[in-house]
Amino acid sequence: MSRKHSFSKPTAAMFGWAFGLRAALVLLVAVSLPAQEPSSETPQSSVPFFETVDVLVVNVDAVVQRADGRPAIGLQRSDFEI
Repeated sequence: MSRKHSFSKPTAAMFGWAFGLRAALVLLVAVSLPAQEPSSETPQSSVPFFETVDVLVVNVDAVVQRADGRPAIGLQRSDFEI
């Protein structure tokens, strides 16, 4: 059974959240790496730190066909723009 999907052209709003997510992750890494000298003192209480982050992943499957309906082969990742 073959299904054909039609995808609408991506909008600027779709890319806005991805840029914001990347910026937030960079900021999180920058904040989590404090510039401190290592202390020779042993901490009195060693409590592990855990952080939970929700991430939305969008997979885009593409089928490229030539004008005659045959599949276009030999395409590389650089041939596509999202």
